[in-house]
Amino acid sequence: MRFLHTSDLHLGHRLCDRDRLDEHALFLDWLLAAAGEQSADYLILAGDIFDTSVPSNAALRLYYRFLAAFPRFGIKGALVIGGNHDSPSALNAPRDLLEVLNVHVRGVVSPDPADDVVVIEGLRGERVACALVPYLRERDIRAPKGGESIPERDQGIREGIRRRLSATQEALSARGADAALVIAHLFTAGSRESGGERDLYVGNLGHIPLSDLPAGADYTALGHIHRCSWPGTGVRYAGSPLAMDFGDTSPKSVTIVDLPCPHTDSGPGGEKLSITEVPVPAFRKLIRYAGTPEEIREAIGSEDASAAGPLGIWAEAQVQLRVPDPQVTAALEDEFCRKGIELLRVQVVLQDQEKPVSGGPGKPLEDISPHEMFALKCRQRSMEPDEALLLAFDELLDEVQREGGEENPGED
Repeated sequence: MRFLHTSDLHLGHRLCDRDRLDEHALFLDWLLAAAGEQSADYLILAGDIFDTSVPSNAALRLYYRFLAAFPRFGIKGALVIGGNHDSPSALNAPRDLLEVLNVHVRGVVSPDPADDVVVIEGLRGERVACALVPYLRERDIRAPKGGESIPERDQGIREGIRRRLSATQEALSARGADAALVIAHLFTAGSRESGGERDLYVGNLGHIPLSDLPAGADYTALGHIHRCSWPGTGVRYAGSPLAMDFGDTSPKSVTIVDLPCPHTDSGPGGEKLSITEVPVPAFRKLIRYAGTPEEIREAIGSEDASAAGPLGIWAEAQVQLRVPDPQVTAALEDEFCRKGIELLRVQVVLQDQEKPVSGGPGKPLEDISPHEMFALKCRQRSMEPDEALLLAFDELLDEVQREGGEENPGED
């Protein structure tokens, strides 16, 4: 049976407060065509379908129209799980309706792990048991205890994740199918981030040892890491199909998976797991230019915006200056404009500093993320924020957004 594995679509994502729905629309059209050309039976969407827990109406329309188009491309169905960016209730709301369309969705884990194992059948009679493991929130895997220390809480979360994955293994084995598939949204130890991922837990709590993953799976389809990678045999992160920021330069692809079904005539995959990468075209090019004003001018002078893809180029400039100079950055913005390149962000790097000054000349306040603003305010108070502090802030921000919702939830 053939699957197309992708993840981390982040529908509704905005970059420097610029809407990216046009990119996502082009990608989803391409994905449908690619699935049809590759004769994929099922699509795997391994979490972070949306970029926020309160997706806009426009992002929701893209998602549902995408699912509704499956029959036109010969796609039998999909396996969808929620990620740490997704709202469990928003994903699960149409679950019963989507089941009729053979789209199996789990926005949050069920109390009984057996309820999250779906058995799908192929045209040759092969049966594949699919365990759907959405992002495991702390409340899904343990009950916090009053008065417990931080190390005790850490250990409790690790044990809760381990118990859930072990129960998933048992539920998967009990189905007695010809092949087994696990779909999960988590961070395995040793995985390399590409810079756009939101941390799952404070510190290293989300780093799951490979030995904790269900061992009986023929293939484990993972989401969360935006870089394509193989943390272990038969375990793969498909990566995000679009670059999430200017610093994300990793190649983008989707993964075609032929599962072995040894007791049946399983077709293209035979009795061995077969993996093929299909490159995703760049619909819009994201470029980071760094250097002195003269070096940046030279770089953009050789750039051909007309060959960058149907949506052109969005750029970030990290300008090295002795002292901040608004006239220099304004002149650079004019040159980008004349070249047909949209400059979304300007960061000034002073000679005596190693890091860009976020929110400096050329960067409006509305383009500064909460993470950047927190780090900037710490430095203004002569305190360099360490990784643990920034991770703690991100988790608190995530909790506030999930509990209180975000502004303009219905905005198109």
